[in-house]
Amino acid sequence: MKPRLVIFSFVLLSFFLNTFPAFSQQITFNKVLPPEGKTFGLVTGITQDINGYMWFATQQGLYSFNGYQTKFYTHDSSNSNSIGNNRLESILADSIGNLWIGSFGSGLDRLNLATGIFTHFRHNENDQYSLGNDTVTAILRDKQGILWIGTFNGLNQFDPKTKKFIHYRYNANDPESISNNLVKFIYEDRQETIWIGTGSSFPDDGGGPEDGGLNRLNKKTGSFTRFKHDPNNIHSLANNKVSVIFEDNQGVLWIGTAGNVLHRMDKQTGSFERIIYDSTHPEILSGPIFNKESPAYEHITFITQDAAGSYWIGSVEGGLNYYNPKIGKMIHFNATENSSAGFNDIGTWSVFTSRDGTLWISGNWNNGGNLYRINPFRKEFRHTKMSIWVNCFYEGPNGILWMGTSKGLLRKNLNTQQEKYWSYDSKNKTSLSDDQVVAIRPDENGNLWLATHLGGLVRFDPRTEKFTQYKYDEKNSKSLVHDTTHCLFFDNQKMLWIGTHKGLSRMDIKTGLCTNYTYDSTDNHTLSNGQTYGFVQEKNGMIWIATDGGISRFDSKTGKFNRYLKDNPVKTVCIDAGGIIWAGGDNGFYYFDSKKNDFINYRDPQFQNEITKVLAIV
Repeated sequence: MKPRLVIFSFVLLSFFLNTFPAFSQQITFNKVLPPEGKTFGLVTGITQDINGYMWFATQQGLYSFNGYQTKFYTHDSSNSNSIGNNRLESILADSIGNLWIGSFGSGLDRLNLATGIFTHFRHNENDQYSLGNDTVTAILRDKQGILWIGTFNGLNQFDPKTKKFIHYRYNANDPESISNNLVKFIYEDRQETIWIGTGSSFPDDGGGPEDGGLNRLNKKTGSFTRFKHDPNNIHSLANNKVSVIFEDNQGVLWIGTAGNVLHRMDKQTGSFERIIYDSTHPEILSGPIFNKESPAYEHITFITQDAAGSYWIGSVEGGLNYYNPKIGKMIHFNATENSSAGFNDIGTWSVFTSRDGTLWISGNWNNGGNLYRINPFRKEFRHTKMSIWVNCFYEGPNGILWMGTSKGLLRKNLNTQQEKYWSYDSKNKTSLSDDQVVAIRPDENGNLWLATHLGGLVRFDPRTEKFTQYKYDEKNSKSLVHDTTHCLFFDNQKMLWIGTHKGLSRMDIKTGLCTNYTYDSTDNHTLSNGQTYGFVQEKNGMIWIATDGGISRFDSKTGKFNRYLKDNPVKTVCIDAGGIIWAGGDNGFYYFDSKKNDFINYRDPQFQNEITKVLAIV
């Protein structure tokens, strides 16, 4: 099985390193850039597929994003396997490798992620089991795997096996039918109840001011319970244009409507608490600001809770609200208010939380379609300015940080901030052997083993503050193979491996004696190259070594090496949780195919681009 690569770790890293000035609540909006020369336009839907890629449905086509590059899909009238329409309304990635896309006027598309082929589902007046309408506004796959489709002509239930649609439509003579055919939102709560918001705030979509409402579906009977505005009941919906539904981590159901009215619903009694913005208490949780002079289409566009438990409430032109329940304070964002955090839209449209906890928010159409990502767990890095070059570090117990530097070994107490240096002393054989410390590894006895640039290997006892030097001795075949050392590694037999400029040394730290391995051009079962940079060991005991001339695999039973990626400088090697070996270097990024007994150059499966200049993998 070809491995899949998790990609969004480095997206978060770039988020940390490329941010706007820190906001007081540490909320920072980082823009996702469209391809050069393009704008996203209005992003109407966001989802994440099984491979980790993000997908953005827009009103000018479909985008996919792998963390650093976007790919654009548009309708091609000469290709029946292309997307059916560029004006997209909704999107959903399922768990079996499909992407479902709803459009305005061209029905529902299913993209097979493995083949890249679009399958089209359209309304057919002569087929009662076809899609009910070709404008698809909402898509939900419930916990039972059933696909629910919201359209401009009712709710549809889809069976992928038979490819038939069951229709639920408004019937004036049936009070248990859906309250309105213009479906805007579909939601499933924790009890697996389906809720449907109907009615549109946009006059061009049709319907009168009283059309719409909230609906609860009984899956067994196919009947609906309606919840609508009652002018004589302040505990009814304030508005029938229901644009969004959301259940929070406390089990509270929130409803957003036109007029930017936020509702808290009691599902047992069917009553609603209206939570309207109060200018005298702007810090209290509420819907976004509603300007009476705003267009009639103003409404709440989304309600969600991020991975840290804070609430986000969007609107068309009333800005964006953020509420942190831990501090009980709401913050309002728009193009002018708190814009230093990086948000510069007057409103928002869609929201999605990816599996790594990143929050994705699209702005409205005013600024060409901005797309933001937010890390809800963002914290300021604790930063220590150093006057010297730090090559490596190790954090020991009790808040002690050890750093290998360009001027020796540094110990820093993170609790008291006290520091102490040890440097090379040519007159003292129990001192550090070289000021350039390039690697640190602790052993089980509390000693630190230090690799140095020119002074070989050093053992440091923090209790006595004494150093023991191990160097190359041409008269002793059991000494270190070379004094220029690069890396250190303890294997599962507690033997210390030292990577040097001219081979490997495997040391028994109890005796200080080494078994050495070097490169021999006449023997293919020797080390690939003398310069070694990293190690990793499999559960079966096999050790993989990154060298300047490829990868070497060492079998401790035979004492022999197998060579891979010949003549390729490899800087790093890693084993993932699934046991797959990964390697990276100047010429590429590779994974080991055990069936082929070879390393394969990894290509992004969707974008087909290679990754080069890999210095480290974790």
